[in-house]
Amino acid sequence: MTGSHPREDKDMRDYNMRLENDSENIINRFKRIYKDGEKEEYDDALSEFADATATYQNVFTEIGMKIGARLLFQLLCQDE
Repeated sequence: MTGSHPREDKDMRDYNMRLENDSENIINRFKRIYKDGEKEEYDDALSEFADATATYQNVFTEIGMKIGARLLFQLLCQDE
């Protein structure tokens, strides 16, 4: 993914701080895009963004679990 603000390799803030900060940033961006009279469009766009984010989370979690399982299997087979 590309963005205007490159991420650090390791973010030292705790999980809650990272989630709150990034959530606040995207919500404020949606509020700037969708003005007061566009409440329904704002809610729909934010909901679609949340759905897409959850899909990314699920896909990358599944990939990480598969890679972890394969690595564990390889490590266990080395001892034989």
